[in-house]
Amino acid sequence: MLNTCPRNIFEPICHLDERLISKNYASQLKNITQPTAPSKENEPPKKPIATWVEPPLCHPLPKSASDPPPYCVWTSRNFRNGRGISIIATPEVANTLVSSRWFMDAHLPPSESPLSPPGYQVTPLPGRGLGLIANASYARGDLIMSEVPLLLSSLSLEKSNLTDDEQAHLYRAAVSRLPIKSRKMVMNLHGHPDPKSIRDRFNANAFNVFDFAGMFPAIARTNHDCRPNAAFHFDKNTFMHKIQTVRDIKPGEEITISYLSHYLDSTERTRRMHDHWGFKCTCHLCSSSKYQITASDDRLRRIRRLEILIYQAHSGAGGSTDSVSLAEELISLYREEGLDGALARAYDNLVAAHANRGDANKAKEIARLGVQAANLWPGPTSVEGLRMQKVLEG
Repeated sequence: MLNTCPRNIFEPICHLDERLISKNYASQLKNITQPTAPSKENEPPKKPIATWVEPPLCHPLPKSASDPPPYCVWTSRNFRNGRGISIIATPEVANTLVSSRWFMDAHLPPSESPLSPPGYQVTPLPGRGLGLIANASYARGDLIMSEVPLLLSSLSLEKSNLTDDEQAHLYRAAVSRLPIKSRKMVMNLHGHPDPKSIRDRFNANAFNVFDFAGMFPAIARTNHDCRPNAAFHFDKNTFMHKIQTVRDIKPGEEITISYLSHYLDSTERTRRMHDHWGFKCTCHLCSSSKYQITASDDRLRRIRRLEILIYQAHSGAGGSTDSVSLAEELISLYREEGLDGALARAYDNLVAAHANRGDANKAKEIARLGVQAANLWPGPTSVEGLRMQKVLEG
């Protein structure tokens, strides 16, 4: 059953008769409606700091206790000082998210000073749409921007039994319930393959955030480069997606991130860029000569082979192989290939290699560099980051 929801995103908000929602989820719906602010130990709970649009809109409408849980749209219009947020998830998943301390802290005004004016400007670029051009100098590791999500959708939604129409309906409802200013931010983004579809706008601009895909409209303006000068990660402690430089950037340079895995060869990159975003990459690497592209693909194959050999050595399957020389070659190839944003992974292998050799001092020396790299990507709380931090503190 599909209840009506406007296709024009600026028409009135769509509603669902709450009597149609199964009573099996009544307690969960009640809990998610008014999360409370975190309180210190022995202090009474603070008053709710978020109000949620009621009732949630759900698909499919459960008829019995044996039915699978529905996917619902939960929207708070006063999240982050009126910016708003919509969440598409099952009641249990949504309740777990919004009752977490870091989510409730994110309702509060930011404690850090805003990056205003920013060190970049949004500029039309020939053949690339809008992009971010630096108007100030950045050093490696500098924060370029940070943004809380405007829309979160559970990754399990795409694999659910909901039809395409039902999923599209949830996305339209999620955006239509947001404040007008935030709706416009979504509508100004490009979708693929249908540039007018809310769902396609989301899919073309979302980033994976743990068990969710998240839309960050300002960060989505950052264009792709196969060998970018910036990297991103989601900071769970601040509930913010962050972009930081992985090498120095001069005024006039475009700020770029990679939409793809660092390890894909040229053929696979071309295929994925066309299928998911509908364009052909013209970055420096993809515009290089055939000889240079072939050399890059050869390096990537060698990188993958080295990582397999190092894994085998560390797991005992590689016999008496000393993995230090392999890991040092790996780091050299990362740098030669321009994988500045992925160095944490290579450092993690070298740290383990020195630790296996019994050289704790050298392992700590490399771990210090590795932690610095992990703070940029994949983030300080990543597996690699935490593992090297433990070595550093050991």
